[in-house]
Amino acid sequence: KEYIDPDGEKYANMIEEIRKQLHFTSLRYHRLDDMIEAVGLDPDKLCTYCWDGKE
Repeated sequence: KEYIDPDGEKYANMIEEIRKQLHFTSLRYHRLDDMIEAVGLDPDKLCTYCWDGKE
């Protein structure tokens, strides 16, 4: 779970390693709360397993 906290150091290091391996100049992923807001659906009706491991 320490890698899923977008404000955590391990998350930042993981993203940086992925960015380097893919030879990108930058890499960002959507935050779960931003995705839920953008979709506009009740969070209980969305599958967020990829983000938080909750079914």
